[in-house]
Amino acid sequence: MRFRILPLLFVLTTGALWAHSGAPPAATPAPSVTPAAMEKPVEFKIEKLSDRAYCLYGRGGNVGFLVTDAGVVVVDDQYEEVAQGVVDQIRTVTDRPIRFLVNTHYHGDHTGGNPVFVKFATIVAHETVRPRLLEYPAIVQKTFPEKKSRLQAEIDSLKDATDPYRVALEKDLGLLDFLLKDAQAFDPARAAPPGLTYDSRMHLYRGTRTAIRSCTSPPRGSCTWEICSSTGCTRSSTPGREGPPAATSPTSTAPWGWCRRTPE
Repeated sequence: MRFRILPLLFVLTTGALWAHSGAPPAATPAPSVTPAAMEKPVEFKIEKLSDRAYCLYGRGGNVGFLVTDAGVVVVDDQYEEVAQGVVDQIRTVTDRPIRFLVNTHYHGDHTGGNPVFVKFATIVAHETVRPRLLEYPAIVQKTFPEKKSRLQAEIDSLKDATDPYRVALEKDLGLLDFLLKDAQAFDPARAAPPGLTYDSRMHLYRGTRTAIRSCTSPPRGSCTWEICSSTGCTRSSTPGREGPPAATSPTSTAPWGWCRRTPE
């Protein structure tokens, strides 16, 4: 039983994608914030990566943004309750308007801030992101109660409360509960899904320069994006999906491209 339960969270977010992709999606990790972390005040940090490219760390998926003469392009926006903080942090760097927001994939810690950003920015994503963002919470509500029951039964079968495996399962159960409550609170009318989508690849120009360009192969729930400035382009990706991406220019910084998984 132990070896059957351990991969549980590894596959939680994958089953619903079959309906949209035509092939089994690559395994995707659960959102990167634990229930305990959600209760703590968010601490933001900005890291400058090149002349105009920045990474912003807060709560959830890391945020990238590029400052151009024609406005700001933002990649991902964390959760709704911290999205205004993300905007405020960007304002400490520039007062130029935020024109575009890119959603790299549908997870709530990358799209939760959409209701804030949609008021002043065009939201862009691959065409599969929109239906997954809107439909997946219903699938969570339908399937997670049974997953929780199976996990609870496995925990109850382990009588030693100090058993490291039981402790790990209890943490997994807490995460399941967190994700289920998040899905139950999801309101499609407020979700602000991407209003502009593409089917394979896209270049976004700001002025005479490419600001960002999208993945060059059909995604399985996520996209690799390159964020470009005068010193070259660096790549964003979610570690674990497609492996660590190779940098596209010698000016790239950070192990995972323009945005580290966690700040130093």
